[in-house]
Amino acid sequence: MARIGMKLLVYSSLGMAVFLFATNQVVALNHAFPSNIAYPGCIRPDHVSTHEMHRSVADYYAYWKARYLRLSNGNTPGGGYYIKADSTGGHTYPIKSNSEAHGYGMLTFVLMAGYDAKAKAYFDGMFNMYDQHRSTINGELMSWLITQDEYRWQDSDSATDGDFDIAYALLLAHDQWGSGGGINYLKEAKRIISRGIKPGDMSETTKRTMLGDWDRNRYSTRSSDWMAGHMRAFHAATQDSFWLEAADVVYDLIEGITASHSPATGLMPDFVVGSTPRPAPPGFLEGPNDGLYYYNACRFPWRLALDAAHNATPEARNALNRTLTWLKAKTGANPANIRAGYTLAGGNIRGNNYFTTAFASPLIAASVISSDHQRFLNAGWDIIKNRKESYYGDSINLLCMLFISGNWWAPGTQSVEDTLAPSIPAGLSGSSLGGTGIALAWKASTDNVGVNGYEVFVDGVYYETVAETNTVVRGLFPNTTYFLSVTAFDAAGNTSYPCPAVAVTTEPEGTPDTNVALGKRTVVSSIEGSHFVGARAVDGSMTTRWASLEGHDPEWIYIDLGTSHILSKVILFWEAAYAKNYALEVSEDAVHWQKIHADTAAKGGKEEIAFPAIGRYVRLFGIKRGTPWGYSLYEFEIYGKKRTPGR
Repeated sequence: MARIGMKLLVYSSLGMAVFLFATNQVVALNHAFPSNIAYPGCIRPDHVSTHEMHRSVADYYAYWKARYLRLSNGNTPGGGYYIKADSTGGHTYPIKSNSEAHGYGMLTFVLMAGYDAKAKAYFDGMFNMYDQHRSTINGELMSWLITQDEYRWQDSDSATDGDFDIAYALLLAHDQWGSGGGINYLKEAKRIISRGIKPGDMSETTKRTMLGDWDRNRYSTRSSDWMAGHMRAFHAATQDSFWLEAADVVYDLIEGITASHSPATGLMPDFVVGSTPRPAPPGFLEGPNDGLYYYNACRFPWRLALDAAHNATPEARNALNRTLTWLKAKTGANPANIRAGYTLAGGNIRGNNYFTTAFASPLIAASVISSDHQRFLNAGWDIIKNRKESYYGDSINLLCMLFISGNWWAPGTQSVEDTLAPSIPAGLSGSSLGGTGIALAWKASTDNVGVNGYEVFVDGVYYETVAETNTVVRGLFPNTTYFLSVTAFDAAGNTSYPCPAVAVTTEPEGTPDTNVALGKRTVVSSIEGSHFVGARAVDGSMTTRWASLEGHDPEWIYIDLGTSHILSKVILFWEAAYAKNYALEVSEDAVHWQKIHADTAAKGGKEEIAFPAIGRYVRLFGIKRGTPWGYSLYEFEIYGKKRTPGR
């Protein structure tokens, strides 16, 4: 158990405050992100550092949360949070979310605790949304939908996958935070498993997963619900042997379908019917592809990989190796060639000629099971870490990234007390930022569990705690020499010795900086039309502008200054469409971004933001629009000077 006391503010290894608490209060996280777990017999991407991998997960999480996490409108008693899902048909009332999305959200927040200080609040708020929107058939389960109005009288029956993930996430929450707080996570998980899922979503005679508590056909089943790893966790929590038998049934179904319908590929259909398992006919429930490997079955490889990694299940490895062997031949060992659906024999189907993470990420996640798939996994990681689509693909992608990077433990896993300090930070260097700031950078420390952050000292006095391996010390005097050093600490509070101090002299006050953004290359998230390209925001004219697509959040624009610059301020000239909530960020590679300014109540017009920073790229990341339209900038001015070698 990681215990930290006597600190007012502690940061995770990737940039956000973990706890804010009174002196002498002890707070615990048992699996703080990054949990950095090595699954026995499995691999991870080996062409990037562990730190880079966790950073990619954290960056993607920040994007996903900003785009999809929403607060209740107040019509749900007690309020809470939900994940904004794509519109789902088949109901009288407009739908804002569903239990599938709810399960994905609860899994994500419990796994990201330790990076996001609000993870537990989000998780508990989502639990209340589940609690207030129960199934109309089995009241222990969740209504598969939440309508736009959030009125409970509009709730409906359940969907199996959402129920499974909600219960499983509660088991993870018990591991993460314990069950002694306002919500007894373990008790609630056991209740849902034993009184909800078993009688409502399972056939107690065939032990197959059913489609929801509305489905009483004991043979009809959906392959994306075959979560054998969840079932083993349910058994560990309840000691009910039914769940081990149900896990065996999963592999019986896989073996039956593979032998008769997909011997070359091991692909599963969306839906299976019959006492002797066979693919469902077209139009069985959702459409003409119900008997093919399509938008339900696409999640199956990731679910199976969890059982392989957490429980060393040989049947899972065998099934996935069969599919991956076929897949690499099909795609030329290039994950970018994965397509949106296949016949069970491995052929293309009508309309599948496009790439989406909904299909690619689970198959890339499955590659962790063997070193035979290392190159495929590496190539796949590079594709999915920056791929952004819509709710379904993005949510699956984030969960697969968490799994691939070793940030998903098996429920019931006990933590080990950490008593070793991280290594001393090496390679500390500093550069003066004008007369009032110094930019520091150093090499990442190592630790037997994981480095949670760094403490920066100026002339031997504590200055700040940071998560990255760089920072800017501000508020200094011009033409003055300062001695700076850094220590590293882990989640258990073990702290390294300080590194050797470096001496940096700030510059005398000099001439004003110039607008270095003028005419530089821009990259934008979208444009309203051909007259509103990103280059119009750096052309020096107040009559032209960049404008994003209307009615969409988030949106962004970044400017490539060509080389690393010492930066002092940004001036934004907004058109009528402006950002109410946004962040300014800098980067040296356009991949890893450091926030330098944030405003949650901006008013538009002309905004001048002063700061010392170093970077080649500067990004405006719009989180929430101030108008119903899009984002629109006449000019994005950046002031500074080119960073000279050695500084």
